[in-house]
Amino acid sequence: MGLYFIAATPKTSVSDAPASKASTPEGESTAPAGESSIQDPIDSTGLRHRDNVAPSAAVEEQEEDDAGSCGKIRLTLSYNPSREELRVFVNRASGLPGAHLEDPPDPYVKLYLLPERSKKSKRKTDVVKDSVDPAYDEEFTYSDVGPARLLTMQLEVTVVDKKTRLFAKSPVMGRAVIELAELSERSDKDGWFPLEEHDDDSD
Repeated sequence: MGLYFIAATPKTSVSDAPASKASTPEGESTAPAGESSIQDPIDSTGLRHRDNVAPSAAVEEQEEDDAGSCGKIRLTLSYNPSREELRVFVNRASGLPGAHLEDPPDPYVKLYLLPERSKKSKRKTDVVKDSVDPAYDEEFTYSDVGPARLLTMQLEVTVVDKKTRLFAKSPVMGRAVIELAELSERSDKDGWFPLEEHDDDSD
């Protein structure tokens, strides 16, 4: 008669069992090492918001490229063809000349519609004292601007020093001329516009 041997199955000790993942106390992050566990705050509606996000280097570089020889100005242009209405929002200017002066300039922004450049189309912001980076946040409206007329129009934007001491020939600090025809294809345009030197300030 043959003999049969039954091998006993060894019992696994606690020390031989694979280590389980340690539980994470409530409120602590489970993010891998080296990764940030900070999350954006969530408001009462459940939407996540990012506060104080620093602009990327690409955005800062683009804004620097937008500057002309006399700085730049940020505008929002919007056009309503059914109402034949053009709106111009003057946000702010940056990098204007005169930062080296002991008494900085008092700049304001003046608008005209070209080619007519009539006094009827003249608009002016308030004066901001002692600044080369003035903020305005003012909106102006032009009525009776039909689509056909818009195709031939330009917006002249001039930054003027109220003190009139920055330049010997003219109080103009910088000027931009913006084509309005593209507003017929899209209803708004927002961005920085370069300011260039311009001597003439015929009011």
